[in-house]
Amino acid sequence: MNDFALGVISSMAATALSVAVGWILSARARNWAVAALSRYSGLGVRKLHHQQWRAPWTEWS
Repeated sequence: MNDFALGVISSMAATALSVAVGWILSARARNWAVAALSRYSGLGVRKLHHQQWRAPWTEWS
């Protein structure tokens, strides 16, 4: 029974660690993916802003 409990606890710890690392790196990975796709498609996205009010306002004419 000890081996089973140790297996369950280690599996839960590994899952928690994987979720935490994924949560931390998800924004960075998403920014990298958008930048790469923008470069290849020619959209011209240079920087991502997580909050709209931080982005400079430009009027498209």
